[in-house]
Amino acid sequence: MRPPLPNLLVAALSLCLAAVPVRAGADELRDALTSGADLTLRAAFGAFDSVIGQAQGGLRHVRLDRRGLFLATRAKRDMPRVWSAFQAREYHGTREGHVFDLLAAYERPLTGETRAGLAAGLAKANLDTGERMQVSAFSVAPYLTARLNERTGLKAWLAFSRPDYRLRTGHLRARRAAAGVRANTRRTFGAVKLTGSLALTASRQVHPKLDLPDHAVEDFAIERLNGTIRSRATFGGDAPLKPYVDLALDLGHWRDAGGQGDHMRPSLRTGFAWSSKRHRVKFDLDGNRAFDAGRPLVLRARYDWRF
Repeated sequence: MRPPLPNLLVAALSLCLAAVPVRAGADELRDALTSGADLTLRAAFGAFDSVIGQAQGGLRHVRLDRRGLFLATRAKRDMPRVWSAFQAREYHGTREGHVFDLLAAYERPLTGETRAGLAAGLAKANLDTGERMQVSAFSVAPYLTARLNERTGLKAWLAFSRPDYRLRTGHLRARRAAAGVRANTRRTFGAVKLTGSLALTASRQVHPKLDLPDHAVEDFAIERLNGTIRSRATFGGDAPLKPYVDLALDLGHWRDAGGQGDHMRPSLRTGFAWSSKRHRVKFDLDGNRAFDAGRPLVLRARYDWRF
């Protein structure tokens, strides 16, 4: 007996729907891995860049601010020293979760105002980027800081790691290499202090093929190249209250399994900072709406305590 036509349509539709998730599941998982890798890469960049910047900026042995905790042994500029730092980041929105970075390093002077060090970092992350995942990575990063003259400083670092991604459906271990270089300069004209920086970061992360029971995610690479130009004018001279204006331009190129592209984002901030011997309060207004009406107007407050 021949089945009625509606039953044939239902059977055909079921076969079509059964075939779709195989490819969609692989694509969605790859996109989730790409998004998770992007978050952990940004966190690693921020951790190494800011912590090495603190190590370069002075020999304070304790610093606690919104970025985390920085500890260093007391040492003169011509002596070796050890430092450690802890940072945490939290994400909300389409990508949620948190990332913790614990770093430690040993550095020693080379010549004059040049110091070289070797840092090690342990990162832990719990993320939801469309797929819940736990990420852990141990990094090794040699770095160099130098004071070229009274006004100009330079820092550069390389980082190598094997981040491990644990998903509900399996786990994989990627290979990551990243590098960053930043030059800073400053000039003073009366009660106005001008500072500027030029930064460049690059990274490449390779994910091996992930075989799952019903489909596979083919191996793919994630590449990022970013450059930032920033300048700031701070007014007030030696007064405790200092208004400022900050202008920056961020340029970048990205490439991953989903394609490639470029971006260019200008940014504008203005505000003021009040500081004493051990305390610093800062308020700034994000004026990026001047470049893009769709971007939000953001007011930030920050408190630093040095001891």
